[in-house]
Amino acid sequence: MLSNVSEQLGRRLLKNLSFFALTFLTITLLVVSHQLFLEPANAIDPINKAANKATTWQEASFPVEISSYTSPYAN
Repeated sequence: MLSNVSEQLGRRLLKNLSFFALTFLTITLLVVSHQLFLEPANAIDPINKAANKATTWQEASFPVEISSYTSPYAN
């Protein structure tokens, strides 16, 4: 009877370990494939690409100066 109980516990442990191993491998595969095959956002969006390369906040701002902008609602 004791060997039967230990055999059942061993089977449960093996099932749990295989489940966690499969889950871990699946998550790892998803992360690696995401990093390898998807384009980074910088390749798609040139504004963010320029902002990410900038070293100061002035370089990251838009090229239009605020002083040259006139509001259509200005009096």
